[in-house]
Amino acid sequence: VTLERESGACIGVHLLNHIQGESFIQVGYLLYPESWGRGYATEMCRAVLRYGFAELKLPQIVAITDRDNVDSQHVLRKAGLHRNGERALPHPAYASSGPMTWFEREGESWLAADLATRSSD
Repeated sequence: VTLERESGACIGVHLLNHIQGESFIQVGYLLYPESWGRGYATEMCRAVLRYGFAELKLPQIVAITDRDNVDSQHVLRKAGLHRNGERALPHPAYASSGPMTWFEREGESWLAADLATRSSD
């Protein structure tokens, strides 16, 4: 559950989990529409990536989005993931969506970029 700092209100969910039927760990999120456009998705995506790479020592984290969801693709880019084409996933949870955009990043390079960004702030 993702809570807004000021009010403590639930504004969505951010997580790390396996893509169903695959060995990849993905970052995922759902943000309630009234919280869109405030930077929450990017902030929480970065926090979840930092946790996955720094604390859990995951070597790689990926993300998938519908091809038409350009807002989520923008969030993933701002959070430091790189788009690497599209993939059609065979698991029934994804198969009906057709090809989805695929994002990924290796932990070592993401952590180095995150440190540089945080040092310059």
